Amino acid sequence: MILALVLASITGIAFFPTDCMTAAKNGVTLCIEIVIPSLFPFFVLSAMCIDLGVAARLERLLGGIMRPIFGVCGASAAALAMGLVGGYPVGVRTAVGLYNRGLCTKNEAAHIMSFCNNSGPGFILGAVGAGVFSSALAGILLYACHIGSSLIVGVIMRRRLKNSGDRPEARQAHSSQRIGLAKSFTASVTSSFSATLNVCAFVIFFTVIIKLLAVTGVMAFISGAVSVLTCHIGLTSEWTYRILTGFVEISSGVWTLSGAGITPLSLAAASLMLGWGGISVHCQVSAIAGDAGIPTYPHTIGKVLHAVISSIAAFILAHLVQGTEAIAAVPPSIDATVPASYPAVANAEPFSALCLLFAVICVVYVLVFICKKNKRHERPKSFQRLSDKNTN
Repeated sequence: MILALVLASITGIAFFPTDCMTAAKNGVTLCIEIVIPSLFPFFVLSAMCIDLGVAARLERLLGGIMRPIFGVCGASAAALAMGLVGGYPVGVRTAVGLYNRGLCTKNEAAHIMSFCNNSGPGFILGAVGAGVFSSALAGILLYACHIGSSLIVGVIMRRRLKNSGDRPEARQAHSSQRIGLAKSFTASVTSSFSATLNVCAFVIFFTVIIKLLAVTGVMAFISGAVSVLTCHIGLTSEWTYRILTGFVEISSGVWTLSGAGITPLSLAAASLMLGWGGISVHCQVSAIAGDAGIPTYPHTIGKVLHAVISSIAAFILAHLVQGTEAIAAVPPSIDATVPASYPAVANAEPFSALCLLFAVICVVYVLVFICKKNKRHERPKSFQRLSDKNTN
C-alpha cells in the first residue's frame, strides 16, 4: 500500500510538474522568510543553555515546582520555556538535548515532549492573528488558548519517576561535564544549522504534498466524504477541507482560513490546527527524537489532547468576546491564493485518472502478493520436510 501511494505521488508530480514546482518554491520561500529566522536562533540558544549548565541549575532551582505539577525534573523548565517562545520543534530538540546530557531519563524526555513542543508567539500573533484574521485580539486569544492548553496537557500526562537505574542521578557524572563557551557556541551553531535544514526539508516536502492533493482532487474527495458525517455538526465540505489541510501541514492549513471571518468556528479550527501541529511537525519530531531512541507516542497523544482542549477553549472564549469592537471591527480578509485552490479541487478529471492508476497499482500489488504466497505453499513436500528438520 505504501509503495502504491509513493508511485501515485510520483505520477501526480509527473502530471502536474508546474504546480508542484511552484509549491516547492513557496516552501523554500516559507523556510527562508519564517522557518530559518524563527527556529535557528532558538536551536542555538537551547543547545548552549544545556552545554553551559543553565539547565542543570534549573534542576536545583525549579525541581520543587516542575516535579509536583508536571512530574518531570527541574531541568525540563528549559524545554518548557524554549517550547513556549521558540515554536515547533524547539521544545523537542531541547528535551532531546537534556536526555543526551544526562539531565533527564528517557521516560522524562518523552513526557517533556508531550507538552513542551508548541507553536511560537511570532507565528500565532503575527502570521495567524495579524495575517489570517487581521486582528491582534484574535492572535492573543489563540496564543492564550495554546499556552494554557499545553500546560493542562502537561498536568494530565504527568508521570512519577520510577526507581530504576535510568535515573538522572545515575548519570550525574556525565551531566556535570560542562563545555567551554567557544566550543559550545561553535558546536551549537553547527548542529542547529543541520537540524534547521532537516526541518526545512519536511516543510518543503509537505507543501508539495498539500498542493498535489489539492490539484488532483484527492483532498476534495476526502473532505466531501468526511463532510457527510460532519455536516450534522455544522462542518461543511469546505470546513473539512480546511481542517484536513491543517492536519497535514499547519502553515497551509491556517492560511485556508483567510476569508472565513472571525467567528467561534474559525478560531476553534485555527486553534485545533495549532494544537495538533500537522503531520509535518510530527515527522520532524520523529527525526529529532529517533536518533536518541526516545519514543514519540507520548508526543502524539499530547498533541491530540492539546488540539481538542485548545479548540474547545478558543470556541468558548470566542463566544465570550464575539461582538466586541476589538475583534469584529476588521472585515474578513480575502486571500486570493486560497480560494483559487477550490476550483482546481472541484475538477474531477485528474482525480479520476489518479484513482484509476491507484486502483491498477493496488490490483498489481495484490496479484504479486498472492503469487508469492502461492509459491511458498506450492513448495515440494520433501523440501518442506528438509526445512522442518533444519529448524528442529
